[in-house]
Amino acid sequence: MHYVYKLQSLSHPNQIYTGCTNDLKRRLTEHNLGKSPHTKKYCPWKLTLYLAFPEKQKVEERRFRTVLKNAAKQPPNFAGNMIVATWGCGIDCRSFAIINAQTGKVWFPDFGMTSAPIDHPKYKGRLGYYYWKNSNLFVAIGSQGFGAVPGVYYYLWTGKELNLLQTEMN
Repeated sequence: MHYVYKLQSLSHPNQIYTGCTNDLKRRLTEHNLGKSPHTKKYCPWKLTLYLAFPEKQKVEERRFRTVLKNAAKQPPNFAGNMIVATWGCGIDCRSFAIINAQTGKVWFPDFGMTSAPIDHPKYKGRLGYYYWKNSNLFVAIGSQGFGAVPGVYYYLWTGKELNLLQTEMN
């Protein structure tokens, strides 16, 4: 099972956190032990809501339904008939999904990007995702996870997924 969950800080009741996991008990323990950089400042936490789904895809669709719904109303901006929807996923973090404008099918990557200084001659000072309406090339600039080496990641959209073509590390 996969879960979308909502936490409330016991020490700062106005602080709410929403996450997803496949192990709810383990994840709540990690939050309360300060092992999550997004929640350690507001420990302890209590679980206020969770929803269970048999597929991870459904968890992500539920968790980001508002941004996906709003993005799907926009014209295609990637690879002909695709729409890239982006959102923040914490301090200095960006995530995204790719929506087929014709079918509404959503694809989620297995990575997000964190902002990191990059010293690349072509992309110096740039971060984030770059894509074009009439191209299947998708460029991600930054670090793929906390503490990872920053770089430029070049992907090719196959119509079903992004395949990594090349990486240029900082």
